[in-house]
Amino acid sequence: MGIFNRGIFNKPSKNKAKISHLQNKKIFIIGFNKTGTTSLKWLFEYWGFNVGKQQYAELLSIYWYKYGDYENILKYCDSAQVFQDRPFSSQDFYKKLYNKYPDALFILTIRDSPDQWFNSLKSYHAKAVGLPSHETPKKEDLNRASYIYPGFMFDVVCGNYNHPEVPLYDKKTYLNFYTDHINKVEEYFQDKPDQLIKINVSMQEDFKKLCNFLKIKEHNLKSFPHKNKT
Repeated sequence: MGIFNRGIFNKPSKNKAKISHLQNKKIFIIGFNKTGTTSLKWLFEYWGFNVGKQQYAELLSIYWYKYGDYENILKYCDSAQVFQDRPFSSQDFYKKLYNKYPDALFILTIRDSPDQWFNSLKSYHAKAVGLPSHETPKKEDLNRASYIYPGFMFDVVCGNYNHPEVPLYDKKTYLNFYTDHINKVEEYFQDKPDQLIKINVSMQEDFKKLCNFLKIKEHNLKSFPHKNKT
Protein backbone atom coordinates (compact mmCIF):
# COMPACT_ATOMS: atom_id res chain seq x y z
CA MET A 1 0.00 0.00 0.00
CA GLY A 2 3.02 2.21 -0.07
CA ILE A 3 2.57 3.90 3.31
CA PHE A 4 5.16 1.95 5.25
CA ASN A 5 8.01 4.39 4.98
CA ARG A 6 10.05 6.51 7.34
CA GLY A 7 7.40 9.21 7.27
CA ILE A 8 5.06 7.32 9.58
CA PHE A 9 7.61 6.74 12.30
CA ASN A 10 7.49 9.22 15.15
CA LYS A 11 10.62 10.83 16.58
CA PRO A 12 12.41 8.99 19.41
CA SER A 13 11.15 9.71 22.89
CA LYS A 14 12.71 12.60 24.78
CA ASN A 15 11.68 11.06 28.07
CA LYS A 16 13.44 7.71 28.06
CA ALA A 17 14.24 7.78 31.78
CA LYS A 18 10.60 7.75 32.80
CA ILE A 19 9.53 4.99 30.42
CA SER A 20 12.66 2.90 29.98
CA HIS A 21 11.00 -0.13 31.58
CA LEU A 22 8.26 0.06 28.93
CA GLN A 23 10.34 0.79 25.85
CA ASN A 24 9.82 -2.71 24.40
CA LYS A 25 6.11 -2.92 25.27
CA LYS A 26 3.32 -2.29 22.83
CA ILE A 27 0.35 -0.47 24.38
CA PHE A 28 -3.09 -0.58 22.79
CA ILE A 29 -6.03 1.62 23.82
CA ILE A 30 -9.03 -0.50 22.90
CA GLY A 31 -12.02 1.40 24.26
CA PHE A 32 -14.64 2.58 21.79
CA ASN A 33 -14.27 5.99 20.22
CA LYS A 34 -15.64 8.82 22.40
CA THR A 35 -14.42 7.18 25.59
CA GLY A 36 -11.41 9.44 26.15
CA THR A 37 -9.02 7.90 23.63
CA THR A 38 -7.82 11.30 22.39
CA SER A 39 -7.05 12.37 25.96
CA LEU A 40 -4.92 9.26 26.40
CA LYS A 41 -3.17 9.91 23.09
CA TRP A 42 -2.18 13.36 24.39
CA LEU A 43 -1.09 11.90 27.71
CA PHE A 44 1.17 9.28 26.16
CA GLU A 45 2.72 11.87 23.86
CA TYR A 46 3.28 14.10 26.90
CA TRP A 47 5.02 11.21 28.61
CA GLY A 48 7.29 10.79 25.60
CA PHE A 49 5.90 7.63 24.03
CA ASN A 50 5.85 7.13 20.28
CA VAL A 51 2.14 7.16 19.38
CA GLY A 52 0.97 5.79 16.05
CA LYS A 53 -0.31 8.28 13.49
CA GLN A 54 -4.06 7.96 13.61
CA GLN A 55 -5.02 8.67 9.99
CA TYR A 56 -2.86 5.85 8.63
CA ALA A 57 -4.55 3.34 10.93
CA GLU A 58 -7.99 4.73 10.13
CA LEU A 59 -7.36 4.30 6.42
CA LEU A 60 -6.08 0.77 6.91
CA SER A 61 -9.18 -0.03 8.94
CA ILE A 62 -11.32 0.45 5.84
CA TYR A 63 -9.39 -2.28 4.04
CA TRP A 64 -10.10 -4.56 6.97
CA TYR A 65 -13.82 -3.70 7.05
CA LYS A 66 -14.27 -4.03 3.29
CA TYR A 67 -11.82 -6.75 2.29
CA GLY A 68 -10.85 -8.56 5.48
CA ASP A 69 -7.25 -7.37 5.14
CA TYR A 70 -5.82 -6.85 8.62
CA GLU A 71 -2.22 -7.91 7.96
CA ASN A 72 -1.30 -4.38 6.90
CA ILE A 73 -2.65 -3.06 10.19
CA LEU A 74 -0.44 -5.48 12.11
CA LYS A 75 2.51 -4.44 9.95
CA TYR A 76 1.69 -0.80 10.72
CA CYS A 77 1.95 -1.61 14.43
CA ASP A 78 5.71 -1.87 13.98
CA SER A 79 5.78 1.89 13.35
CA ALA A 80 5.25 3.05 16.96
CA GLN A 81 4.61 1.91 20.51
CA VAL A 82 1.18 3.19 21.51
CA PHE A 83 -1.98 2.97 19.40
CA GLN A 84 -5.56 4.18 19.81
CA ASP A 85 -8.75 4.87 17.88
CA ARG A 86 -9.82 2.80 14.86
CA PRO A 87 -9.20 -0.06 14.24
CA PHE A 88 -7.75 -0.78 17.68
CA SER A 89 -11.07 0.10 19.29
CA SER A 90 -13.00 -2.15 16.90
CA GLN A 91 -14.84 -5.19 18.14
CA ASP A 92 -12.61 -8.26 18.58
CA PHE A 93 -9.51 -6.68 17.01
CA TYR A 94 -7.74 -6.85 20.37
CA LYS A 95 -7.54 -10.63 19.84
CA LYS A 96 -5.45 -10.20 16.71
CA LEU A 97 -3.25 -7.71 18.53
CA TYR A 98 -2.73 -10.09 21.44
CA ASN A 99 -1.88 -12.95 19.11
CA LYS A 100 0.92 -10.90 17.53
CA TYR A 101 2.02 -9.15 20.74
CA PRO A 102 1.32 -11.56 23.61
CA ASP A 103 3.17 -9.38 26.12
CA ALA A 104 1.40 -6.12 25.14
CA LEU A 105 -0.58 -3.96 27.54
CA PHE A 106 -4.20 -3.08 26.84
CA ILE A 107 -6.22 -0.12 28.11
CA LEU A 108 -10.02 -0.37 27.98
CA THR A 109 -11.57 3.09 28.22
CA ILE A 110 -15.21 3.52 29.23
CA ARG A 111 -17.72 6.30 29.90
CA ASP A 112 -19.91 6.86 32.96
CA SER A 113 -22.74 4.99 31.23
CA PRO A 114 -23.58 3.47 27.84
CA ASP A 115 -26.10 6.27 27.24
CA GLN A 116 -23.44 8.91 27.81
CA TRP A 117 -21.21 7.21 25.27
CA PHE A 118 -23.98 6.93 22.66
CA ASN A 119 -25.05 10.55 23.04
CA SER A 120 -21.44 11.71 22.75
CA LEU A 121 -20.84 9.60 19.63
CA LYS A 122 -23.98 10.83 17.85
CA SER A 123 -23.34 14.44 18.80
CA TYR A 124 -19.73 14.23 17.63
CA HIS A 125 -20.72 12.76 14.28
CA ALA A 126 -23.40 15.42 13.83
CA LYS A 127 -20.93 18.23 14.40
CA ALA A 128 -18.35 16.58 12.18
CA VAL A 129 -20.73 16.70 9.23
CA GLY A 130 -21.92 20.24 9.94
CA LEU A 131 -25.19 19.49 11.72
CA PRO A 132 -26.43 20.78 15.07
CA SER A 133 -25.28 18.44 17.81
CA HIS A 134 -28.83 17.29 18.63
CA GLU A 135 -29.54 16.04 15.09
CA THR A 136 -28.93 12.50 13.85
CA PRO A 137 -26.71 12.23 10.75
CA LYS A 138 -28.10 10.44 7.71
CA LYS A 139 -26.22 8.48 5.07
CA GLU A 140 -25.95 11.49 2.78
CA ASP A 141 -24.55 13.60 5.64
CA LEU A 142 -21.84 11.06 6.44
CA ASN A 143 -20.95 10.67 2.76
CA ARG A 144 -20.61 14.43 2.43
CA ALA A 145 -17.95 14.70 5.15
CA SER A 146 -14.49 15.13 3.65
CA TYR A 147 -12.29 13.76 6.47
CA ILE A 148 -9.61 11.52 4.83
CA TYR A 149 -11.86 11.10 1.76
CA PRO A 150 -15.52 11.83 0.96
CA GLY A 151 -17.56 8.98 2.35
CA PHE A 152 -14.97 7.87 4.87
CA MET A 153 -17.24 8.56 7.84
CA PHE A 154 -20.01 6.48 6.31
CA ASP A 155 -17.57 3.62 5.65
CA VAL A 156 -16.45 3.76 9.28
CA VAL A 157 -20.00 3.64 10.63
CA CYS A 158 -20.74 0.69 8.34
CA GLY A 159 -17.64 -1.14 9.54
CA ASN A 160 -17.99 -0.38 13.22
CA TYR A 161 -21.74 -0.76 13.62
CA ASN A 162 -22.78 -3.23 10.92
CA HIS A 163 -24.77 -0.90 8.70
CA PRO A 164 -26.92 -1.57 6.65
CA GLU A 165 -27.94 -4.59 8.75
CA VAL A 166 -28.18 -2.19 11.69
CA PRO A 167 -29.98 1.12 11.01
CA LEU A 168 -27.81 4.18 11.49
CA TYR A 169 -27.64 5.19 15.17
CA ASP A 170 -30.11 2.54 16.31
CA LYS A 171 -29.69 3.26 20.00
CA LYS A 172 -30.56 -0.13 21.42
CA THR A 173 -28.17 -1.96 19.10
CA TYR A 174 -25.36 0.56 19.56
CA LEU A 175 -25.66 0.30 23.34
CA ASN A 176 -25.43 -3.48 23.01
CA PHE A 177 -22.27 -3.12 20.89
CA TYR A 178 -20.75 -0.92 23.58
CA THR A 179 -21.57 -3.13 26.56
CA ASP A 180 -20.73 -6.36 24.71
CA HIS A 181 -17.31 -4.98 23.81
CA ILE A 182 -16.53 -4.20 27.44
CA ASN A 183 -17.77 -7.58 28.66
CA LYS A 184 -15.91 -9.54 25.98
CA VAL A 185 -12.64 -7.70 26.58
CA GLU A 186 -12.83 -8.34 30.32
CA GLU A 187 -13.66 -11.98 29.74
CA TYR A 188 -10.80 -12.41 27.27
CA PHE A 189 -8.26 -10.97 29.69
CA GLN A 190 -9.63 -12.51 32.89
CA ASP A 191 -6.67 -14.91 33.05
CA LYS A 192 -4.25 -12.11 32.05
CA PRO A 193 -5.09 -9.42 34.64
CA ASP A 194 -1.64 -7.81 34.50
CA GLN A 195 -2.14 -6.91 30.83
CA LEU A 196 -5.50 -5.12 30.98
CA ILE A 197 -6.73 -2.04 32.80
CA LYS A 198 -10.20 -0.49 32.58
CA ILE A 199 -10.36 3.25 33.16
CA ASN A 200 -12.73 6.18 32.96
CA VAL A 201 -10.86 9.39 32.11
CA SER A 202 -13.46 11.46 33.97
CA MET A 203 -12.44 9.77 37.23
CA GLN A 204 -9.42 11.37 38.90
CA GLU A 205 -8.64 8.21 40.84
CA ASP A 206 -8.30 6.30 37.56
CA PHE A 207 -5.35 8.51 36.61
CA LYS A 208 -3.38 7.16 39.56
CA LYS A 209 -4.64 3.70 38.70
CA LEU A 210 -3.20 4.01 35.19
CA CYS A 211 0.12 5.34 36.48
CA ASN A 212 0.37 2.35 38.82
CA PHE A 213 -0.53 -0.03 36.00
CA LEU A 214 2.27 1.39 33.84
CA LYS A 215 4.62 1.88 36.81
CA ILE A 216 5.06 5.54 35.87
CA LYS A 217 5.74 8.12 38.58
CA GLU A 218 3.86 11.23 37.50
CA HIS A 219 4.59 14.40 39.46
CA ASN A 220 3.27 17.16 37.19
CA LEU A 221 -0.22 15.88 36.37
CA LYS A 222 -2.88 14.81 38.86
CA SER A 223 -5.66 13.87 36.45
CA PHE A 224 -6.34 13.10 32.81
CA PRO A 225 -6.30 15.93 30.27
CA HIS A 226 -9.66 16.49 28.59
CA LYS A 227 -9.15 16.62 24.84
CA ASN A 228 -11.57 16.49 21.89
CA LYS A 229 -14.65 17.11 23.99
CA THR A 230 -17.91 16.74 22.11
